[in-house]
Amino acid sequence: MKPNSVHGGVKTHSSRSSSRRSELIALKQADAESAKLKLKYTQQEAALLKQKAESEANLQVLSQQKAFEADAAEVKVLQEHDVEGSDGSKSHVAPDI
Repeated sequence: MKPNSVHGGVKTHSSRSSSRRSELIALKQADAESAKLKLKYTQQEAALLKQKAESEANLQVLSQQKAFEADAAEVKVLQEHDVEGSDGSKSHVAPDI
């Protein structure tokens, strides 16, 4: 009997090798598809993280701007109050410049 012949339904060496090669190809294709999907979602996550960082930076800038404008408004009110006399009439003293 030859070593590569089929006897009683037993696979030969060459058919087992071909089957094993097909399995490896299928596994590699599955790995490639999995990696492709992971890359897709990683790119989407990166884009969202970038948007999140930009939004957080904008919030910080807005917070500082709000604090500045609130302080400026307070100074303006205090300056206007300082210009008026104690009896509510306008003072004749010019404000310091």
